[in-house]
Amino acid sequence: MGKGEEASGGRDKAPNLAGAMEAVIAAVFLDSGIAGTEVVVNGLLAGEWEKLPSRGAVIDYKSKLQELAQSKFQVTPVYQPVSETGPDHEKSFTIEVVVNSKVLGSGTGKSKKLAETEAARLALERLARDFTE
Repeated sequence: MGKGEEASGGRDKAPNLAGAMEAVIAAVFLDSGIAGTEVVVNGLLAGEWEKLPSRGAVIDYKSKLQELAQSKFQVTPVYQPVSETGPDHEKSFTIEVVVNSKVLGSGTGKSKKLAETEAARLALERLARDFTE
């Protein structure tokens, strides 16, 4: 870092920190490939993923699952209702998500959308385990 950047607080500037992080991740990738990079990045960010919802970030599990399913399997996930229980004012829905005729996740929620989102989240977890084993 140059003297001018150092004097202007460059060590704490987000763009500089992001660039440094990107360079480290790129170096790990070149040295260890995608598997090693995944381990390092997940280790660095492990505690941060859980904080995202409280900071207003929303993870769109359904979109992530659709992108993954289409890129890896060339199919679109199908959400199938399993059950609907409870009185009208307090319904509970259970939905399964199917990819290539295989149930990858089953989610329950107070709405069909919440149940689908939970099913997609669980499916992504399962696929992540399957790809790393």
